[in-house]
Amino acid sequence: MNDEAYRKLSYGSIGPERMSESLDLRIQGMSCTACAARIEKAVGRLPGVYRVSVSYAARTAWISYAPDTATAERIVDRIRELGFEAAPPDQDDPERETAALRLRFAVSAALTLPLMWAMAHHYSFCRTCRCRRCS
Repeated sequence: MNDEAYRKLSYGSIGPERMSESLDLRIQGMSCTACAARIEKAVGRLPGVYRVSVSYAARTAWISYAPDTATAERIVDRIRELGFEAAPPDQDDPERETAALRLRFAVSAALTLPLMWAMAHHYSFCRTCRCRRCS
């Protein structure tokens, strides 16, 4: 058995990715799904990077890479070169994110209620009263 055949048998269909490391990052600065695709494409072209998955909705990235060829610092630098910020996910991130979402909801509700009041004010719910608006 030659070297190439042995290598195919030992790796199977998985390939050298079996000896890879993964990196989870929080990405800041994405404004659309095209930004996520741009990051996936650019990081995926780095030598030693096997897989890249960027989620615009979750603002996260997962990268599988060979530690002997690519480094986490180089991957983060490449993302920063594209104009985005990359950092490891925080441990207390869910609490902070929940607080931020509650604040956004409160501000949205406070800005929406006057509009709803104005809209309801012009719509007559009752036709039985004798006011000028209803008749």
